[in-house]
Amino acid sequence: MALLFWFGYLVLLVVHQPTNVCFKFVMLLRYVVLVILVKVIPLYIMLEKFKIRSRERIGAIVSEMKALYASESFDELENFEMAVGIKYDPLGVLFDDSIAGMIDLSSAMHCDVAHCLFASGGIAQYHLNMLVLRIVHTTSTTLDDIDRFQQRVKPFKGKLTKSFFKDRIVDGVGKHMRCFASECMTAVMVMAFFINLVLGPSGKLVEECVCFRLLEKLVFRICKRTSDYATLALEAAMQHQELFIKLYPDCAKPKLHYLLHAIRSWIISGEFLDCMGAEAEHKMPKRVMAFAYKSCTFTAMAYLLHDFFEAVQKVETFMSTHLSGCVVDCDYKLVLSGQEVCIRGMSRDIMTPIGHFSSRDNVRFGTCIGTVDFFLSVTFGTLPTIKYFVVVEQHHPVPGMPGVWRKGEKGVQSIFCTDVLSCGVAILQCKDDCHFVPHVSDMHDHL
Repeated sequence: MALLFWFGYLVLLVVHQPTNVCFKFVMLLRYVVLVILVKVIPLYIMLEKFKIRSRERIGAIVSEMKALYASESFDELENFEMAVGIKYDPLGVLFDDSIAGMIDLSSAMHCDVAHCLFASGGIAQYHLNMLVLRIVHTTSTTLDDIDRFQQRVKPFKGKLTKSFFKDRIVDGVGKHMRCFASECMTAVMVMAFFINLVLGPSGKLVEECVCFRLLEKLVFRICKRTSDYATLALEAAMQHQELFIKLYPDCAKPKLHYLLHAIRSWIISGEFLDCMGAEAEHKMPKRVMAFAYKSCTFTAMAYLLHDFFEAVQKVETFMSTHLSGCVVDCDYKLVLSGQEVCIRGMSRDIMTPIGHFSSRDNVRFGTCIGTVDFFLSVTFGTLPTIKYFVVVEQHHPVPGMPGVWRKGEKGVQSIFCTDVLSCGVAILQCKDDCHFVPHVSDMHDHL
């Protein structure tokens, strides 16, 4: 179509005198075609990917690709691949008639939640960047103020640099924060503290606060990683998406839609799949590549396989709960309430079904909060079953000050079974260093 237009345009310029009417008509045609080429066609290609993928639609896509390949219409096939997001491979199982009928690609495609939300231009990165810029541009708060605030926050896991927001925020419309996935998750928690304790009570940027709380709720439900939260996560994602596009229209990126696909896959399969586990393993290969200049990928893979096979040979790897790190073997016996108790081991780290906990972590058990000192493995009497306990410095809520807790006395410890552990807790240290405010989300089992 474009070639025909430009050919007609040249004919008009050569054959006819360039009268004002003719010139205006040609310029109008040129403008219309440019709009079609620059705006309409790319938009169509982008929207093609956003259609709900059903088994019938996948079949129609495959048939069309086969027909284009058979007719040697390779340019059209390339455009079609771009439109639907599927690459044609004549040897691929999707295009093999004997196998294709067994494959339901509509329920087998999984978008990665980690990259849709936290990494590589994820939704949370855009949201953090635009929210912080809006706070800085519309209030008296500066990036230095936010960094001073975040230095008082002690996350459950992860840590931000002292000048994190000043270094990572990108000025400009439609830009996203430069950070890793783990840093992004920590930054969401820090800004949730800031919204709840500073910006929200000030009455400023009300819609922005509501939108970010929806993001916090979405992240909370996704991090639960159980099928019970899948439908709730989809509900939060849709509510967040609607308000996010309204407030930050320049950040309406395809990953907003891909995230919905990812959560729907979670609902259909009942299993939560993402790349966070693999992303967490990136430090070791990087350390290897610092000294293995030749065949660095081969060497890094050898190290990974060595660690993998070493872990497979350990019994603890397949236990839901076990002491980890540097474990001290014990054989200390005592009698409690007439029953013999034997302490088998002690460690500053433990693996549990709800995560990894270490010494000095702040944890919640029921409605109580404590700071971990160490963990014990214990047997009772002649029973072979091992139970695990955590020794903590317990903290206490301050009467008359909702949401504020007082740190427990040093040296005064309590002991609990690890079965009652609910989650890790992020806290905001008060200036007197004797009180703190726990993260609201960490104080609830449901959000």
